[in-house]
Amino acid sequence: MNIKFAALLAVAALSVAACEQQAATPGQASAVPAADTASATPADAPAAPADAAPQTLTSSDNAVSISVTGNFQDQLGGNALPEGAEAGTILQQYDENTDITLTVVDAGKPVKPAKEYYANLKTALEQAGFASLKAGAATENRMDYSFTDAEGNNHNCINIYSPDNLYAVCAFSSSADNATLAETLKDVKLLKKAM
Repeated sequence: MNIKFAALLAVAALSVAACEQQAATPGQASAVPAADTASATPADAPAAPADAAPQTLTSSDNAVSISVTGNFQDQLGGNALPEGAEAGTILQQYDENTDITLTVVDAGKPVKPAKEYYANLKTALEQAGFASLKAGAATENRMDYSFTDAEGNNHNCINIYSPDNLYAVCAFSSSADNATLAETLKDVKLLKKAM
């Protein structure tokens, strides 16, 4: 396996590794308490999870934002990476209510044109043998894909190609299906100039 192919596979694996570590140890995420409301609830009723609120999550380098509805909590704790997280992880957020982890991994400056990069990424994903792999058509700066890993965890990812950086943006869950994960990633923006 040559170095370039290994690098392409590493970009795909970066997000998987970061997500799998989060599933094993979701961290100390806590839900944001819901605001007091005027409606009365019986004292013996189970506490409802905090109301999901619109959030805009931004990577630590201010390059990528994800607008979501939920109770996502930062898992990076400033600049320190959680145990097991891959170098290059610039956002890791977890929503305990939905069991969804969001990650953004900066894979560095691209060394190949986008068309070649995405063709090689698709091949690497196919060769990795992921179950239920679905790879969307690549555009000049983006390719979406989803799969189920060997442990049955669902992943939905977007790889973003810019002249300065490659980003892997992923939603991961052991319980949410790929359609829910895709919905979570419906509003991802590259804040730096994309092309």
